[in-house]
Amino acid sequence: MKGYRLIGDVLVSEKKLDDIDRRLSQLGEASLSEVTELMQEIGIGAPNQLLEALGYEVKWYGLDQDKAMISKSKTRSTTKP
Repeated sequence: MKGYRLIGDVLVSEKKLDDIDRRLSQLGEASLSEVTELMQEIGIGAPNQLLEALGYEVKWYGLDQDKAMISKSKTRSTTKP
């Protein structure tokens, strides 16, 4: 559908993706647990595929998601496919 992207098994509007990307950028450096909480407030259940689609990567420091940090990948800086 025009104006939407399939991320995993969910269609997400480009407008919502842009809003999520803007909100993530405003967080700066954030833990995966902070991002997961933000995504749940927005209505996204599992953020991993969405983060990847927006060009973010998760750096794990052990198994605790409070210590896993997200950052924008330098190779993927756009929300468009």
